[in-house]
This record gives sequence, structure tokens and C-alpha cells, in this order.
Amino acid sequence: MKRITFVQARSKPHLDFVLPGLLLGSVGLIVGQGAVGKTYLALHIGIGIPLGRPIAEANGEALWPAQSSGKVAVILGEDPPEIVQDRLHSLRAGLQLDERDEEILDHDLEVISFTDEDDDMRLALKNGSRLERGPFYETLRGFCEGRRLVIIDPLALVALGLEEKDNGDMAQAMRMLAGIARATGCAILVLHHVGKTRDGGEDWERARGASSLTTSVRLQVNLGQLAEAECKDMGIPIDDRGMWVRVAQTKANYGAPAAPRLLRRAAGGVLRAMPTPMLAGAAEAQQKKQGGRNGAI
Repeated sequence: MKRITFVQARSKPHLDFVLPGLLLGSVGLIVGQGAVGKTYLALHIGIGIPLGRPIAEANGEALWPAQSSGKVAVILGEDPPEIVQDRLHSLRAGLQLDERDEEILDHDLEVISFTDEDDDMRLALKNGSRLERGPFYETLRGFCEGRRLVIIDPLALVALGLEEKDNGDMAQAMRMLAGIARATGCAILVLHHVGKTRDGGEDWERARGASSLTTSVRLQVNLGQLAEAECKDMGIPIDDRGMWVRVAQTKANYGAPAAPRLLRRAAGGVLRAMPTPMLAGAAEAQQKKQGGRNGAI
């Protein structure tokens, strides 16, 4: 507990953002359907921050601008080492990484396949109505020490044994994550599967499970496929729909609102940011069809 006074507030503090809207020492969430590109985006972030480069940059466009460089860890609980190596091979070629880039990344980026028989990603264990620290708690804290960002994939393994629809369980688990982030000064970004919706909207409560998942984080980014109407308005063949990813910042407590962005999948899963006017034009077309602002995306 710490009191902040108005005398202190005469000075504006320095806010250190790892990504736009994700403050150092806070927790964020990337939400999306299976195979939409969450893990590849996590790897793009993991590569971009140590190198001090924009994320998913292509032809002058980027999903996020370059931020302060620093050490990152990406912990993958579902992908075995050979799959991780294959993805890094694709990214190495697609991003045209040279030997100097490799040297920096091998020093400042750890990509971990956490899939061995004894690897246990449970952050918390239930003891009646309370949660106690699980086997992954100290492991995660160790990864966070001295790093700007740790990315965890997926939340389902971190919350294994807990009831995802129980606000009490999820609030306590997210509080544990936030406590580690705050204590170590490291941002934590967690990947989570999207909930099932009928309309495909991008409400910030779309994450599967308890609402406390999204209310507990400071930043949420949703990934999704383009709607058929958007493809039509942008002249994208429906058969190519899976090659495009819509990125929507649906919650940002510490950042300014941001318009949705569009990524295109290139060879090997590499993500390329596309010009914003493509989505803006689709949104305008939908507004005209529906007679006003209610049709906005």
C-alpha cells in the first residue's frame, strides 16, 4: 500500500510502455480463436522488442511502433521444440534477420517450449475457496526478473484446475499475475482463446470464461478473421479470408483508443501490417449500407 499526494502530483511521472497501452509492470491479454495467429504475433513481439523495431512492419506500415528495447521471454505451453524451431526458422527468413540480429535475440530473447513431461504451468492451486501458489508461480517470477516482457501461451494451462467461469477463481489468479508483474517491474502478456459469439463482434468481454479475466487486465487485444462483408467491401476473395487477421484493441486503461488494424499472413505465418484505409473503407461501406453510425465496425 502506498499513498500518493498532490505534492507528488506536481510532477508528471514517466510512464514506460512495453507496447502501446501495456505499461511496464502490468498485465495484458491477447484473445483470439484457435489458429488465428496469436502465437505468431507473440513471436513477432518477442523479436521486435529486443531489436527495438516496429511490430509486424511492412512497406512503411506497422501494427505497433518501435518501443524501448529490452529482454523478453516467450513461454509456449502447447508447442513442442521442433514446432517452435520451425516457426523461428520461418520468421528468421521472413523478417530477414541477419547475424547481428541473431546475436541480439539469442542474448535478449528466450523462447521456451514448456512441454516436457514434468513442466507444470499451473499458477495457482485451489484450497477450498482460496488459491495458493502453484508450481509455476516461482518459475514465472524468475522469468520476469530483469525482463521487460514475458509472454505466456496459453492461459488455459496457467489456470488449469481452476474454474474459468468462476469470477472468484479468475480474479485471484489474475491478481497473482498482476502481483508478479508489479513486484518484478515486468509486463506480462497472456494469450487466451476467444469465446463463442453469434455476431462476431469485438466486445472486450469476448474472452472465454469469467468476466474478471478481462476486467483484471489493463490491455486487451482481440484477433479475428474478417467478416464476409468486410472481405467484399475490400475486394478480398472469400477463399483468401484466412490469410487476413483483424486486430482490435478492445480495452486500454493506460492508453489512447486505437482503430482496428489489419494484418496479412505471408509465407511461413509471417504477419504484415496493411494500410489502415482498407479497414476504414470497409467500415464506411457498412455504415452506408446500414444507414448511419450504427453500422460501424
